[in-house]
Amino acid sequence: AERERILIYARSRFGLDVGRASHPANLGLLGQLMASAANLREVLACLFQFKDLIAPYLQFQWQEKGPLARLLVLPDDSLMFTRTRIHNDVVMASMVAIGRSLAGGDLGLVGSGLRHEEPESVDDYLDFYGCRPHFSCAANE
Repeated sequence: AERERILIYARSRFGLDVGRASHPANLGLLGQLMASAANLREVLACLFQFKDLIAPYLQFQWQEKGPLARLLVLPDDSLMFTRTRIHNDVVMASMVAIGRSLAGGDLGLVGSGLRHEEPESVDDYLDFYGCRPHFSCAANE
């Protein structure tokens, strides 16, 4: 019974909960560099320059269109774990939580996308992101 309860939790909220708890201090020197940035653009520049220290298997693409911006996170699909819901949730929720911490609150998210299939309930995603994510996307965004 306990094992089943743990497996249900791992399949549902685990990745979001781990990501939600992320803070720049968890990233060591990179987190300190990011925390010393003057704005989110500089934070992203630090992340892009030194991302291999924490996730060498990820590629980032930044796109701007008018007042909106989009960050695509592209994993190395040859690594099986990068295709899992837990991985997608941890990566994206960590980026949002750290971004919120460094921005002092709301990031103004108007959308998000995750590579994994839509779960039975999206309530936890709505609660965390503040918007309804799209699922089965080509990239996490």
